[in-house]
Amino acid sequence: MTLAEMEHQLDRLVGSIPASQIKRVFLTGCGGGIANLRQCEYVLNQHLEEGQVSSAFCANLMVEKQRRVDEHALVIVGSFNGTMKEAVDAMRWAKERGAYVIGVTYVPGTPIATESDFPFLCDTLEALEPALSPMSAGVLLAYAIIKAMTGRDQLAQAWQALLSLRSICEQAVRLYDETKGHEFVARFHKSPMIYTVGGGLNYTNAYILATCYLTEMQWINACPVEASEFFHGVLEIADKDACFVALLGYGENRPLEERVVKFLNRFTRGTFIIDAADYDMEAVDPQMQNVISTIVTARVIRSLIHRLADARRHPLTTRRYYLKYEY
Repeated sequence: MTLAEMEHQLDRLVGSIPASQIKRVFLTGCGGGIANLRQCEYVLNQHLEEGQVSSAFCANLMVEKQRRVDEHALVIVGSFNGTMKEAVDAMRWAKERGAYVIGVTYVPGTPIATESDFPFLCDTLEALEPALSPMSAGVLLAYAIIKAMTGRDQLAQAWQALLSLRSICEQAVRLYDETKGHEFVARFHKSPMIYTVGGGLNYTNAYILATCYLTEMQWINACPVEASEFFHGVLEIADKDACFVALLGYGENRPLEERVVKFLNRFTRGTFIIDAADYDMEAVDPQMQNVISTIVTARVIRSLIHRLADARRHPLTTRRYYLKYEY
């Protein structure tokens, strides 16, 4: 996937969506597949009618949304490898009900790419160009859908903002690698349990860090916590031995995140903080800073988790069960 190919793909997508018949938009997937569509959902909710956009895990979509997924629905299915059984089942189920299905994947030729009405291809999590990463692709997908359904065109503005990601990500990753990389490894390489906290869009990163990276890829017990929910249970686990990663963003949820950090700094010995205020975001349109900063944070987390995996001699590709057994 190249920048030129992404631009061409966006043009084709805008023209392919049967906008006149679409009344509802659903996003679905499993694990990282749906988590990386959170920015897409956020942007869609900002620009489409209230209640027009919703998300659900694949199995839940087929159980809970039966009456609403029909010929008037647009369903976005996320599956990085394009073969996830639950995602493929949800895609086929939605198509059988008449929905227009967009499949988001980075592997051409897979069921998600070949059977969806429109295969929306992106690059991998390690993409050299962050504007082509799954999270970025979700943002572009959202603005393409908005253009098709409403006629409001902010796609070029979003594209320009995402093109600034490469330099911002390089600066942020270098900063955290040089100043906090050793601390991250020392703090967590032997931790029995890690809590990750983020609010709003940043909860996506908290979820991916805890569920995908720490639990699935490092076999470390971890739990993601929405910042708005921290004081409704999780606060009681905070003591000098508890391990927390707290994320601070640019958006409207930052005050909630700051409240959590203030509490953790008081009652724990050293919460690891990733703060979007450390990023060089001056060139980014203020209206895009919240979304862009979470994509940068995802890159910072990816860099730190590579360091942790190297220190633990536990490659991120190691699995006990995934794709090894039938389940």
